[in-house]
Amino acid sequence: MKLTTMPQIACFFALAASGCASVEGQVERRLSPPAQTMVPQAALDAYIELRHERRAELWRAFPSQQGAVVFAGSSIVEEGPFEGMFPDYKVVNRGIGADTTVGLLARLDEIVALQPNKLFLYIGGNDRSRLRDTPEAAFARLEEIVRRVRVSSPTTELYVHTLFPREQQHGRWIEEFNALARGLEKTNGVRVIDVHPIAVGEDGSIDPALTNDGIHLLPEGYRRWQALLRRGPLPAQDSAASGDAQ
Repeated sequence: MKLTTMPQIACFFALAASGCASVEGQVERRLSPPAQTMVPQAALDAYIELRHERRAELWRAFPSQQGAVVFAGSSIVEEGPFEGMFPDYKVVNRGIGADTTVGLLARLDEIVALQPNKLFLYIGGNDRSRLRDTPEAAFARLEEIVRRVRVSSPTTELYVHTLFPREQQHGRWIEEFNALARGLEKTNGVRVIDVHPIAVGEDGSIDPALTNDGIHLLPEGYRRWQALLRRGPLPAQDSAASGDAQ
């Protein structure tokens, strides 16, 4: 039976299953006492799946307002302080840590039921980390997500993000996925938000000023993302308009 240490669990929720060594080392140095609890990998996977199902069911049971700006995706979205970043818009966060395109497809009904005014998707990176899948397979599922949104919520403004850079070992996979994602710009009704350039460091991995684990964003990373969206689909609105902003 494969066992997973508590630092590896923390690393997993950093969504770096394929490159945990450096993150795990950081977590281990911070643990006190140094003793580690061994957790079976199967139990960890089961916990992640149950958490995913639980959050999706809670959202279905207690739906948010319709016509809002919705961010959907993995932990980069779940951790995002979007209401504070865009206080002049009605914002709904539908991020789940460790989610994949498979998981987002499974819960897409709850998202499109909100009939978002604007829907921002950030998904795909964990298809490599968790599913060990190819960029092409992950992108095919992203295309299916786009298709279903277009059918179920045709008036929604749909935005697809490229992936932020991560540690170097992820670089080629991300580049290939992003190249495919950028092609969605040619798809009717889809706009691509290219966040990769605003976060890439000199060596091609994520700018170390933006992260403390090689994957997730610190405030400066979200500030850059905020500035990019402010220049595009979410411009600042004056106080008089913000009450009705969507």
